[in-house]
Amino acid sequence: MANNRSRLDQNRAPIYEALEQFRRMRVVPFDVPGHKRGRGNPELAAFLGQQCVGVDVNSMKPLDNLCHPVSVIREAEDLAADAFGAAHAFLMVGGTTSSVQSMVLAACKRGDEIILPRNVHRSVINALVLCGAVPVYVNPETDARLGIGLETYSPYQNADLTDFDIFDSGDLELCFGSAESALNDIESRAAEILRDNKLPLLLGGEHLVTLGAVRAVLRRFPDLHIVHFDAHADLRQHYLGAQLSHACVLRRCHDLLGDGRIHQFCIRSGEREEFAFAAAHTDLHPFDFDGLPALAHWLRQTAVPVYLTIDLDCLDPGVFPGTGTPEAGGVSFVQLLDAIRQVCTARVVGADVNELAPMLDPSGASTATACKVVRELLLALCTHHS
Repeated sequence: MANNRSRLDQNRAPIYEALEQFRRMRVVPFDVPGHKRGRGNPELAAFLGQQCVGVDVNSMKPLDNLCHPVSVIREAEDLAADAFGAAHAFLMVGGTTSSVQSMVLAACKRGDEIILPRNVHRSVINALVLCGAVPVYVNPETDARLGIGLETYSPYQNADLTDFDIFDSGDLELCFGSAESALNDIESRAAEILRDNKLPLLLGGEHLVTLGAVRAVLRRFPDLHIVHFDAHADLRQHYLGAQLSHACVLRRCHDLLGDGRIHQFCIRSGEREEFAFAAAHTDLHPFDFDGLPALAHWLRQTAVPVYLTIDLDCLDPGVFPGTGTPEAGGVSFVQLLDAIRQVCTARVVGADVNELAPMLDPSGASTATACKVVRELLLALCTHHS
């Protein structure tokens, strides 16, 4: 097979060539209901163009069979395998999800390790659940010309991540179904990072994850203050009967810190009782970052330890739609970066960024925005605290 492949002509396009030849044969289609080459659907023909609909054909002998290719599709698969240096290549049938899952299930059994990028498609994760294979994650490399690859250099701060020592502690396998168990695991990892005299920066899912980190940081720094960027007050006593919820996380933090030590910005959503509670117990600044320069100055002057928590839905949903609870209004990306830099001039001892939901923004824009926020936060922390 290898000797044959060395003679394959990579300038060939067997399927395209077969379709062009079939078009010239002027075969009259009798397929039901479709594959009429645009006849009866002039809107579709106008939208896609005659070049496209003219080769809308069903599986037939001159064009091979997708499920069991023996001619032109098989030739295309051989060319693909040759191009990638693989033993075999298979063109997908029935959509990418089923094909990816079939590939993983055919190659892996329970306990096998499979190398995956951290941004792997959910179809792969579903396949791992079915077969019991173990993921080994690597950071994806992205061609800067083609993808949204995150540059390490920030033109906003004229600084580069490669100029600093940054340690990735790895992912946490959290207990699903028990919020308290998950919080204990987060608290334990944050405490471990603090014992090594490092600054924990956690990248979370829903906002409740902040509570675990705050518990650990508060034990190390009893006079801790929290700076909170969010669209929501998160000050409910309970939400749907649960006191451990993303809607209650700052209320639970207040249970630990007490009055006057939680400073909230960009808040534009919440129940009447939450705003009343904030008026009596927290330092709440609605809608934007008004008041942040004065607070940052006070934090620097007093040198109190600060925990910064950023819920990305503080951003305008037009900038960041990929979150579970978007709220109309919000600040711009540049405003958020400026606010991060201001807070980082204080004595920040811990931080988190949370509430990105990539599947809710198929464009990838929210993921790219979140990556840039994390980069800018890392650089601001390193610049002022290295």
